[in-house]
Amino acid sequence: MGKKLISLLIYGGVFLISAALSAVITFAVTIKSGTIYVPKFTGLKIEEARKEAERIGIVLRVVARRQEENIEPGIVLSQEPYPGSEIKKGGEVRVAISEEGEKMKIPDFRGKKVEEVRMEAEDLGISIGNITRIYYPGISRPSVIAQFPSPGKEISRRGYVDLLVGLPLKEAYVMPDFIGRNFEMIQIKLTSAGFKIAPPEFVQYPGWESGVIVQQLPFPGYKITRDQEISFKVTR
Repeated sequence: MGKKLISLLIYGGVFLISAALSAVITFAVTIKSGTIYVPKFTGLKIEEARKEAERIGIVLRVVARRQEENIEPGIVLSQEPYPGSEIKKGGEVRVAISEEGEKMKIPDFRGKKVEEVRMEAEDLGISIGNITRIYYPGISRPSVIAQFPSPGKEISRRGYVDLLVGLPLKEAYVMPDFIGRNFEMIQIKLTSAGFKIAPPEFVQYPGWESGVIVQQLPFPGYKITRDQEISFKVTR
């Protein structure tokens, strides 16, 4: 009799636990059935996003509009709640979309220094994008030689302009052969011509008189500019 009673109590307990778990699971399923995982709307046109929101039973509301360069108007830029979040069916997702900005014609920046262009662009509300510098013949100072978009093209006031800046070509000379010549005389001639001379390195060189050039850098025949330093090894 006692064993039967214990068995009945055990079975009864198992039944009650099973019933409780079933109730919890049923409740969870009921809750889940009323929720929706938010899809990704960013990157879609607002019309497409609205259709998808309507299909799954949520509301899409535009709460902000922003001007974005190189993005056509009406594109979803951001959303809240984020993709993958859970909301109740019929809930609301708030989005920001792109809009067309105020247009203006780009001025001609060619021939101006970069500093001048920056100031003028800032006054107009334009940003400076990439700046590429190249050596360019026929100019005496660094200046803009090309721009993209080109002058006269329309751009939004939050847009940017890329610049190509020309640098004056440096006048180059062919390095003469100074080996065996008197250092002091060569030093006077080079410095008077505007070249930079490094302090000489004095070396022992048997059979040579003192003050004679035995090595030079750059080597004879190499190209050199006035802002490049020339170095010599000279006998003691």
